[in-house]
Amino acid sequence: VSKKNKKIIIIPLGLISGIIDSLIGIGGIPIILYFNRQEINKTIFRATCVASFVILAFSRTVAYTYTGFINAEVIKITAFLIPGVIIGSLIGIKLHNAINEELFSKIVLLILLIVGLLLLIK
Repeated sequence: VSKKNKKIIIIPLGLISGIIDSLIGIGGIPIILYFNRQEINKTIFRATCVASFVILAFSRTVAYTYTGFINAEVIKITAFLIPGVIIGSLIGIKLHNAINEELFSKIVLLILLIVGLLLLIK
């Protein structure tokens, strides 16, 4: 796929991700699948995914706050996640630096497979 076509593909990818994210909260999966298939290194992959997730999270937060889905109870529950998220992020950074590109790609696909299976079981 040419660079021009890759840029064209990203526009509907963003639309699909936004819809899936607002619908069921997992809009990052199409982004992860797309970038995992590109020939970019794991650091750029991770940074691009993080930037995309920030945009998804911001738009979802605005929409959910506007519609009343985010309230005091949700904020209280979310606050309990903060320590684990911080610790998990630090562990993830160390693991990211310790593994090669090929293993990274396989881990990404394995995580997506597990998430998909868990969603089917649910």
